[in-house]
Amino acid sequence: MKFFTVLALMLALNVQTAMAYTEVTDQNYKQTLEKTADTGANVALTFYASWCPHCKNLEPKLDAAEKKFKNVKFMRVDIEKNPMLGHGIPFFPLTVLLKNKTGAGLIKGDVQTQKELDETLEKTFGSK
Repeated sequence: MKFFTVLALMLALNVQTAMAYTEVTDQNYKQTLEKTADTGANVALTFYASWCPHCKNLEPKLDAAEKKFKNVKFMRVDIEKNPMLGHGIPFFPLTVLLKNKTGAGLIKGDVQTQKELDETLEKTFGSK
């Protein structure tokens, strides 16, 4: 019994540390985005759906970019769980890039390679 308790705890901790990005929801979006905007942080806000294959392909690339680009705050919106925020999003994944509280670009769909994503982020936000 102790083995399963320890295993469950280890899995829970692993999941928690694996999700370093901020999950934006219908309930916390205003506070989360205002707080982030007030800091002047660069933001990469990705709208996704859990069943979407392109979203699943993009996820590990975003995770890797988050480790490289310390000058960017990565946020995600699950449009299935947050229909208010997902309303009007024409396709996904869709990543909105914000710099100095202003729209700085869009990444429409999945990117082909990690290098392509990194180059887009570096062009938009500067060096890592």
